[in-house]
Amino acid sequence: MVASIVSQLGKVLADDKNIKIIKAANVKDGINIKEVSKKIGVPISQLYYPVKKLIELDLIEIVRSEQVKNLQEYYYSSYNLNEHRGSGISGPDGNEFDGVSMSADWVASHRDEFVKLFLYRMQIFLDSALSEMDKYQEDPTYFEKIRTGGLFSTIKLSHKAQKKLFANIYKLMEKAEEEDQGTEKEEFNFMVQKW
Repeated sequence: MVASIVSQLGKVLADDKNIKIIKAANVKDGINIKEVSKKIGVPISQLYYPVKKLIELDLIEIVRSEQVKNLQEYYYSSYNLNEHRGSGISGPDGNEFDGVSMSADWVASHRDEFVKLFLYRMQIFLDSALSEMDKYQEDPTYFEKIRTGGLFSTIKLSHKAQKKLFANIYKLMEKAEEEDQGTEKEEFNFMVQKW
C-alpha cells in the first residue's frame, strides 16, 4: 500500500502545476479557485482536475465554502502540509519545537503523512536548487545569493550516539535562532535525515 501512495504522490508532486497550486494554497483560511488561477497564471478550467487529485491525496484540503448565488465556492488550503508550528511536537529534551520529528514512533503512527511531507519537501528542495542554478548560469554574481544547499555524509555511530547527535542538532538550531542579531531575517528550511 505504501508503494502505491509513494507512486501516486511522486507522480503528482513531479508536476509543476501541482506544486504551484500547493504553494498558492498555503493560506490558513484557504483560497478559492479564481484566486489560485490568478496567482499561478493557469486558467480555471485547467485547475479542476489537479485540485481534485490534490484533495484526494490530502495535499490540500477544503477548509470552508461560501454560497455565491446558486453555486458553492470552495476554499482550499495546504497550510497543514506547509506549517507545523504549534503541533505539540517535542524534541529529545521534551521542549516543543517548530517542525516535525520523524522519529520511528511518529512515522509508525503517521505513515501516510510522513510520505506526503517527505516527498513534498524534497520536491520543494529540488525546485529551489534548480531555480537557483538557472539564475547562477545566467548571472555568475548570483553565487553570493544562493540559499539552497545540502550536507550529505555517512558516519558510523551507536544508537545512543545517534540520539545524542539529533538532540545536539535541535539545540544548535534553537541556539542559532536565539542568537541571530541580524535584521533581515528570512525563512530557512532545514531537514535532517538518517537511514
